[in-house]
Amino acid sequence: LEYLEELLIKPRVGLYFAAFFVWFFVNRLIFMGFPAGSTVRGISLGCTAGTIAGNMFCVKGAIELIQRSINEQDGEIWKHWLPWVLLIGAAFF
Repeated sequence: LEYLEELLIKPRVGLYFAAFFVWFFVNRLIFMGFPAGSTVRGISLGCTAGTIAGNMFCVKGAIELIQRSINEQDGEIWKHWLPWVLLIGAAFF
């Protein structure tokens, strides 16, 4: 848990999320507006799919914490905010 907290609480993570949301909304509102079959729209959809696949980090972190709490029969980990953020990130990111 401490390792993940150290990893996620850095300015570059905030910059990544900001850049991700800007990229996603520009892509969604501008490039995906091209007609179906357009090369621009096809590239846009492919890039969006690749970007969204980045949620695997959240999924991996959440699964590791779930496995640890089950294997060690320790619910203390769920009193911290980070597992909940990872679960939400895995579900919606």
